[in-house]
Amino acid sequence: MNRTKLTASFVAAILATTFVASGANSIINSDRHLVFAQSTGESMHGNVTESSLGTIVRDSVAVPLQDLTVPANGFIHFYDTTPYVINNGHVAANIPCGEDSAPELNVLIGQAPNLTGADLEYISELSNPGQLCLYHVDLESTANQTITDIALQNSGSEDVELLPGSSIVIGVNSISLNPEHGEESGGHGNETATVP
Repeated sequence: MNRTKLTASFVAAILATTFVASGANSIINSDRHLVFAQSTGESMHGNVTESSLGTIVRDSVAVPLQDLTVPANGFIHFYDTTPYVINNGHVAANIPCGEDSAPELNVLIGQAPNLTGADLEYISELSNPGQLCLYHVDLESTANQTITDIALQNSGSEDVELLPGSSIVIGVNSISLNPEHGEESGGHGNETATVP
């Protein structure tokens, strides 16, 4: 069987979809469900609820990473809610790790280009040190950190090849319009893309 090695830039191009929602947004269908384009070809539709905390949604993206390579000092950009802010969400990443259970990749969160490494929690019961380890982190935008983007970064000096079973799962529960964008709808904030 022939296997094609995909680079991070190729995968980033495939995964470049935007997920947005608001009460008056045209991507809300007639049943008041949000429809998000998913890189895996699967879509989870969530009910929309407006509250003082923003728009309550439930969007989930699961991306298998097997046979991908993240080049040295490179990254894969997975999720972007611009011009909306992620108020509440969660990321779980099953990624290569050392014998000491330290991750070989960083999960970056923030508002591009200001992304920082997330403080990952190690899940020992679902990990195999020296191969793949499961980490997770809750997402919550604060006054000090706005979260619109999620990426996986290789900050090392050598390429990292992702083993069978490698994956990232991103769940978003609540979003709100970024005050920096006001009521504008320009840019890529109101687009969706279907990935074949």
